Amino acid sequence: MTFQDIENAILAVLQGLSVFKVVKTYAGEASGEIEQLPIQFPSAFVVYSGSKYEWVDTKTGMETASFNVLVCARSARTIMGGINEDVRENAATGAYALVNAVVPALAWKELGLALSVPVKPLGIRLLASTKTTVIYAIELEAAFDRDYS
Repeated sequence: MTFQDIENAILAVLQGLSVFKVVKTYAGEASGEIEQLPIQFPSAFVVYSGSKYEWVDTKTGMETASFNVLVCARSARTIMGGINEDVRENAATGAYALVNAVVPALAWKELGLALSVPVKPLGIRLLASTKTTVIYAIELEAAFDRDYS
């Protein structure tokens, strides 16, 4: 198993939620001016953040891989301030609702993989916020045994 297997499993879970228009590995979509981002909303991007190793012996250990799920949405606060009732009803796909869909879908799940430690949520932080757009990062990690012999 590799961290790429975990990333692919996270992507599959997010695609199964049916709340995102776009789910994919992050490739710089949220770089630059937030108001001019080439993103379809709502979107989720998965980023591999790195790994730590705990060695049992010279060739065997446990790899703990870290990931961030970037949840990108139109700002529900702006939508809720509008007078159009149809728009207010669609505010359910705002950032809070998306974060609240993602965390339980991934928390303490093995994702069909032989993980030593299931996916563990570590935190949620605001990456960017404007009048129209919000991006949150959901920090996760999972561990698996690794043999380099």
